[in-house]
Amino acid sequence: MEWIEVSVSVQREAVEATCAILMEAGAAGVAIEDPAILFQRREQPGDWDYVDIPEDANREGEIIIKAWLQQNAWLAEAIQQIKNEVAKLAEYGLDAGSCEVHSEAVEDKDWATAWKAYYKPIRVGKRLRIRPIWEESEAAPGELEIALDPGLAFGTGTHPTTQLCLRSLEDYLKPGDSFLDVGCGSGILTIAAGLLGAEPMTAVDIDELAVHSTRDNLRLNQMQDRVRIIHGNLVDQIHQPVKIVTANIVADAILRLLPDIIPLLLPQGILITSGIITTREEEIVEATLALGLHVLEVRREGDWVAVLAQKSE
Repeated sequence: MEWIEVSVSVQREAVEATCAILMEAGAAGVAIEDPAILFQRREQPGDWDYVDIPEDANREGEIIIKAWLQQNAWLAEAIQQIKNEVAKLAEYGLDAGSCEVHSEAVEDKDWATAWKAYYKPIRVGKRLRIRPIWEESEAAPGELEIALDPGLAFGTGTHPTTQLCLRSLEDYLKPGDSFLDVGCGSGILTIAAGLLGAEPMTAVDIDELAVHSTRDNLRLNQMQDRVRIIHGNLVDQIHQPVKIVTANIVADAILRLLPDIIPLLLPQGILITSGIITTREEEIVEATLALGLHVLEVRREGDWVAVLAQKSE
């Protein structure tokens, strides 16, 4: 079977929207090639040997999003749809950049593993280390290693929104804290919470693919018996309040779910919301305050933010 690799070049602000366009066009998966992250990793002590940066790479260059479409009778129409939708990004107030779209044929065996070339072991925060299972390398003394095979589920640890959540868990989660991950994706945040001592833990996602991915990654980290995994409408099936809740989703989903999430927080419980682009920061903060939470801090990385809030007594 033949697949077509589609590459779209955009500015950081348009990454989330471009990924959505590609998935809506039928993409089997996406890989994000961000030069800024590559340079950042090379500059981190101990990580330089994991990063191969092309000589002509530019730290401030555009981000390339790659996706894979199956060769079929509707392929030409799908690619044209992508080009049309990407060309409209600027109309929505986004600094979209060049919006160049390229496509080329790849063999079936290539697309499924192509994204893995961009995914290497990385360290996040003070102690957490994320290692894709196909990479053989040793964790340093004191590091808490997350072994991960994300498949097509969101959450490899490379995206700023996930890293903001991981650092926040390091700083706020205490051993014995109960934990809920709303929109668990690959399960990376749940695994990190487990390594940091959370107990008990629940992970929930509306996407069946994400639930399978979380279950598989929990097994890789010997945590399958420590986590309740729920496939459903996020908080609909959760009734027991917890100390820490993470919701690394998107701004619109956070706004919709906030009224349902807050009753699931224990007194003094902490809510970590991320997946929020900077232009939506004020909206999320105001909604959080309006529902009675105290905003502890807003953490920022690039064009993304995480809002950390606490429930009163």
